Amino acid sequence: MKKQLPVFIFSAVILMSITSCKKSDSNPSNSSTGTLLSEFVELDTTKAVGSDTLTVTYYTYDNLKRLSTVSYIFFDNYVRDVASYNTYDLSYNGTDTLFDKSIHKLLEAGVQYDGITDTEYVSYNSDGKEIKDSVSGLNFGYQVPNGTPFITVSNFSYNGGMVTNQQTDLGNPVSSYDTVLQTTANGNIVSQIDNNLGDSSVCTISLDTHPNPFFKNGVNVTPIFGLYEDIDVDGMQDGAQKNNCLDFKKVDVTTVDALHVQNQFTYKSNGYPASVIEYNTQNFLSGYVGSNTPAFNFKGIYIYQ
Repeated sequence: MKKQLPVFIFSAVILMSITSCKKSDSNPSNSSTGTLLSEFVELDTTKAVGSDTLTVTYYTYDNLKRLSTVSYIFFDNYVRDVASYNTYDLSYNGTDTLFDKSIHKLLEAGVQYDGITDTEYVSYNSDGKEIKDSVSGLNFGYQVPNGTPFITVSNFSYNGGMVTNQQTDLGNPVSSYDTVLQTTANGNIVSQIDNNLGDSSVCTISLDTHPNPFFKNGVNVTPIFGLYEDIDVDGMQDGAQKNNCLDFKKVDVTTVDALHVQNQFTYKSNGYPASVIEYNTQNFLSGYVGSNTPAFNFKGIYIYQ
């Protein structure tokens, strides 16, 4: 249920720490007792150490241990792209545990660069479910050097397992509607049927019984383990799954395109995940040659405070 996140481009000192963390945490200690996520590192283990980093995400917290910033570090061909950044800064009202404001800054550098700056305001109902999300900002880049302003307002409503998102965009007088029918078990979403303008998909999810650190810390933008699709319509946000995703299947009813993601975890002695290896299988229903062969995605390393 909490949202997105935070923060700055780090110096060469931090970059050195990334390399050392990867070396020391490629087989993370199972005796660590930390539960507050500090970093999440994605590695391509088919590459040599030092040239295997895909992404690094940093999480910082305020004095009440609420998520305050999230920083995504870009790598291009396993070399850090110091010209690009993606950060979120979260604000809270008093002692509330759900953030009500997020400032997002993104720049994907290069010859045909692309970027965005926006401010998001969020409100919730008494159950802590999101009921309104208002985002305004500026898209800028190679094709829009002067920037294009935008405002998007989403209103969520709930009726049993049905979640409806009515979204209005600046300049578009017609609202769009997206409805999702969800089934929950033990505090997790285990299946959902999405109907958006006749484009339907069916998702099924299985989870472990271990605590998901992204859920504990209110991290919305999880690299994995979320619903993958419609993360803004579930009213709980990606990362709100109580436990960690072991298996995720999504089938598009109209095109029969399919995605199957499988995650293999190791855990610390306190039950929190220490590492994960992700595989995915595309179009496993289509009959394409090799479509049923899982492909390695990445190895994820959890680093805790």
